[in-house]
Amino acid sequence: HQGWFTEDQVYFLVGDELDEQKTGINTRTIVLDFTDLDNPLVHFEYLSSNKSIDHNGYIKNNTFYLASYTAGLRAIDISDIVNKNFSETGFFDTFPANDNSGFGGAWSVYPFFASENIIISDMNSGLFLVKQPNLSIPDIKNRVNFSLYPNPASNEVIIKTKSRALINSVKIYSILGKEIKTLNISGKSSVSLDLSSFAKGIYLIQINNNTFKKLIKL
Repeated sequence: HQGWFTEDQVYFLVGDELDEQKTGINTRTIVLDFTDLDNPLVHFEYLSSNKSIDHNGYIKNNTFYLASYTAGLRAIDISDIVNKNFSETGFFDTFPANDNSGFGGAWSVYPFFASENIIISDMNSGLFLVKQPNLSIPDIKNRVNFSLYPNPASNEVIIKTKSRALINSVKIYSILGKEIKTLNISGKSSVSLDLSSFAKGIYLIQINNNTFKKLIKL
């Protein structure tokens, strides 16, 4: 579907937009070696941990910024491309509902601003401007687990602890990292948040200063 050269123009990273949906494989990036233009070679294939469809991807320095539809923006470290080793270093999911192989979510990204901010164009939610520190690290495991339901939510969401630890504070941030509301709570196992005055969109909920949850307000 689309591809992009590494900055030394040795390798070309390309995505087949329909392979995930047709064959059920995880998101696949094909890495071609163009050292010899008369004899291009398949260097290796990188499979992510998601089932989402890959779309447009771009390389800046040693990072491959991939618009991966329902999985949003994925940032992939390609510094060890010679040894066929890629690793995902961050992401920003503009379509938190799921990461399946459907046509929705992030259509393209643009990582080339001098500010290092990244634009994501989302088919469902519009345009996102993301600062590099806001990219998440995949699958961080917290010692204390909290549930957030319903999610997406319209007027109310409930935060509930899954362990003996209690909820002492809750902060709500906009998708751009602006703090909107702070709640100081004296040790509760569940908390109800009134969302009726919030605009529709995606929010980050910080619990006890160490756990983040993503919330969709309908």
